Formats: sequence, structure tokens, C-alpha cells
Amino acid sequence: MTKLLNLCIIIRIINGIIPKRRTIMPNFEYLVGYLRMTFEAYGPKLSKPVGYLLAVIVAILLEKTKAHLSEIADGLPGEASTAGKRQRVRRFLSNKKLSPELFINVLLVLLKPLILSLPVIVLSMDRTSWVKRKKVVNILLVGIVFKGRTIPLNWLVLDRKGNTSTQQWKQLLKPVLEALSKLPWLRFVPIKVVADREFASPKLGGWLKKNFGVSYCLRLKRSEYVLLPGRRLIRLGQLVSSVKKGDYLFLKDVIVTKQSTFSTNVLISWGLDYDEAIIIMADSYSPEEIVEDYADRFCIEPMFRDHKSNAFDIEGTRVTDPKRIETLLIPIALAYALSVLEGNYQEEAGLAPKAPKGKPRLVSLFLSGLRTFKHRIHRWDISRFQLFIKEFFSRIFRMTSLYFSWLPPPVIKSVSY
Repeated sequence: MTKLLNLCIIIRIINGIIPKRRTIMPNFEYLVGYLRMTFEAYGPKLSKPVGYLLAVIVAILLEKTKAHLSEIADGLPGEASTAGKRQRVRRFLSNKKLSPELFINVLLVLLKPLILSLPVIVLSMDRTSWVKRKKVVNILLVGIVFKGRTIPLNWLVLDRKGNTSTQQWKQLLKPVLEALSKLPWLRFVPIKVVADREFASPKLGGWLKKNFGVSYCLRLKRSEYVLLPGRRLIRLGQLVSSVKKGDYLFLKDVIVTKQSTFSTNVLISWGLDYDEAIIIMADSYSPEEIVEDYADRFCIEPMFRDHKSNAFDIEGTRVTDPKRIETLLIPIALAYALSVLEGNYQEEAGLAPKAPKGKPRLVSLFLSGLRTFKHRIHRWDISRFQLFIKEFFSRIFRMTSLYFSWLPPPVIKSVSY
């Protein structure tokens, strides 16, 4: 009889009749309170329910929860049924008032301690896609490179296969570059955009230079043509054949493609670590600098793995609607930035091992920070956790006009989970 009763309860939980619960977690609520204050101070103006739900979802992700609708819903506070919580998350993801562009400013504020340590701001742009339930999810994303990882700043989600257009690249980059240009503390910091062959367009390079004074480092395809001095037109593939492994060919002030009138530099380099020669279009006149800049492009791939499989497993979610994926990436980006911040602090303070010289880290800053948040949310007592959160946010906001010292501590609600 007892086994039958337990089976009935399990079935009712699965069907959403009885909500799943977890023990009361004051640490979780305390973190949510600080996240809400941060987003209200520097993020877009949101209704209180939406702002609270955003902070809750970010806190749930910082518990190393997968970014699946069902798992996020299970982590929501309150007495609502499982079905009701899932519907609440769906409404949040479908909210037309939420868009990535609105959160660029708050991301830059959070990342200020990291950005200030960079001699050059490198923006890496790339695209990733997958198929789920016979539907295509195609994400075009740009972020800031920091110690081997790209931290997301803006993205577009498409529902079709294939490459993106110049117009979409501009749509992606423009809000980020405008936000960066408005920050007085970045006035004298150079900015560069790096990208792979899909984005190799003289039009993009010219647009970046003319409108924002931004440098670029874009890989070219062998099928492109270059106009050499003396009006000699030649396909880049022909020039590649003359470059041997370990050598390079540097073309200064040439015109790429038959239609372009934009003058740029082209480097054909076959490094000892590469299987083939690469062709890079850049405004720099230093071949060594161009190769070094282009290497930052690969920092976006580990970030995609973190999003898609390593931690958040967004590729495993059943959500395929472009709008819902676009909104889901907002709390993911915020949680990612916070995790990298904590991971970097752990490394700089000597609490975590630094990367061996010339070798990658055994554990990324992101995973180190994420594990720290999860452990402290679940294992630390409330007084110790409060000190951690106050110190964490003070490291961010001591550089801004916002100080939490004069604010009352967040109210800790006694809520059943």
C-alpha cells in the first residue's frame, strides 16, 4: 500500500499536480536580492515581476543548473504547480520587451573590472547552429575576449540554415560599438573586431573603420580576388601556393574583391602549428600583430561549448523558438559574466592555480567561478555567504557611481521551493 501511494505521488509530481520542492535557501534569496538591485540600477526598466524572475533565473543558473525550461522551472520559488512554473518561464521567454541589446550596458558594467585590465578590447564574432526537433537554431554572437574565453555581449537568433549577411553583422555589432563609445573610461582604449571566413568582407572592414574607428582582423577565402599595384587582379588561392610552411606573404594597401574600392592589408601566413596557410585581411601593418590578433578569434569556440554542452546545455533544451532562445541567452550571458568575474578573482587572489605559461588552463575561469557559486549557495551558512556576496559586488561597484553600502540588505523571504 505504501509503495502504491509513493508511486501515485511521483506520478502527480511528474504531471505537475504537486509542485517539486526543495529546502528553504536563504543564500539563494540573498543572491537574488543583490542581482535585482544590480539589474534595476544598470539594466532596462522592467516590471517588478519580470525583473524578479530574471534575477531568480540567473541565480538558478549560478547553481550550475542546465538551461532547460523544465529544470529552470523546478528551481523557481513558490507553491505553484510544476506545470504553472513552466508556463511562467515560457511567458518570460516570450516577453517581447526583452532583447539582448537592452542588457549590453549592464554586462559592460559587470565586466568593468576585467575590461580595465585589457590594453586592447577584442570583439570576437562567430556563428553556431544546431537542429532540434527538426528545427534549426542559428545563433550569431559577438562578445569580448578575456583570458581565452569570449564573454557574450549581443546576439541574433535565426530560424534558418546558412551564412549570415553583412546587414546582420552590422545589426549585431552596432549596439555594442555604440555602447562602448559612450563609456568615458574606454575613450583611449583601442577596439578590434576579429572573425572567421564567413565575415570576410571589405564592406564590413570599411564600415568598422569609417563609422567607429575600430580595427579589424578578418579571415579571407582563397576564392577572393585582390587588386595589386599596377592594376593586376589575382585570385588569393594562386598566391597561397607560393607560401611554404613557416613563411608568410604580406600585401600592403591592396583592394580585396573586384567590386570593392576599400584599401586594406592582406597577410598570407602558414604557421608551423597550422595544417594550411591562412589569409587574413587587417588594417594593421604588423604581420606578427595580425597573427596574434586572429588567434583571439578561437576564444569564442570554448564559450559556445560552455553554452551548448559543458555547463548550460542549451543545445539539449526542447526550446527551439528563436525569440525564446534569444531571451534565454540573456540570463545565461549574465550568469556567464558573473562566473568569469569570480573565476578571475580566484586566480588573481591565488585561491586557484594560474594557467601554466604557454598552456591552457586545466579549469576555465568560467567553470571555476560557476563551481564556486554553486558550492557557496548550497554549503555556506548565511552569515558567511552574505560577506561573500557583499565583497563580490563591492569589487564591481567600487569603480562606479553605485555603492551598495548605503542600501538595506535584500529581504530574505521564507519561501518553500
